[in-house]
Amino acid sequence: MTVIELFPATPVTEDQFLVHYIDADARSHVVDPGEASKVAFEHALLVRAIRNNKGQRNTIGKYWSSTTKRHIQFESFLESCWLTIFDFDPTITAMAAQPFRLTGRVDGALVDHVPDFFLRRHDRGIVVDVRAEALQDERFAAQVAATQRFCDQAGFGYEVLNEPELQWWTNVRFLAGYRRPLAAGFDHTDRIVDLATDPVPFRSLAAFIDEPALARAMVLHLCWRQDLIFDLSQRLHDGTLLTARRTN
Repeated sequence: MTVIELFPATPVTEDQFLVHYIDADARSHVVDPGEASKVAFEHALLVRAIRNNKGQRNTIGKYWSSTTKRHIQFESFLESCWLTIFDFDPTITAMAAQPFRLTGRVDGALVDHVPDFFLRRHDRGIVVDVRAEALQDERFAAQVAATQRFCDQAGFGYEVLNEPELQWWTNVRFLAGYRRPLAAGFDHTDRIVDLATDPVPFRSLAAFIDEPALARAMVLHLCWRQDLIFDLSQRLHDGTLLTARRTN
């Protein structure tokens, strides 16, 4: 992956922002908030390198997204959790990590920040920062306020995320193991969904053919796609009731 480090000059005018990003062809650009609103940052390359240094405490890696069909980098375990959740969310159609560098001046203080993610939810761009709740100090609060001000100018949504609810996340993490397209059994998927028109226990759907391992994988893949839904706030088990998602 091509990664280009940018060291932009910060604008000095109060409440002025500049956005520095690298497009899919590895060309660097600098735009103001009005121009940024038209940029597909979900296709941008990493604007700074994610480094792996000896002795560092944070976990870095790559997550294969079933939404984008490519790997997306993360630089903490918490970021990897949210990448999985974004991938599970059917309203999110694209995503990118470290999408741009925001510089500016707010309330006399310089701003120099690289958001963690950019999402495309329906037709709206969403800027995301991920930070454990215990690490959200005054400095981070000032960064959030500046980023929110930029997003308001650019017409983007802005979300600050911390630890997800544990049981909900446990279910999503388990289903993520079945996110890749099926290599076999895909000709049975419509039949499985039809069987769940009314709520049906997981064990019953997983026994609809004589190959239980394959049937189980197909049911869990359909749960990942949310063609089959259940109460994610409760532990998934053989007796969990699954229902076909209703479409209008």
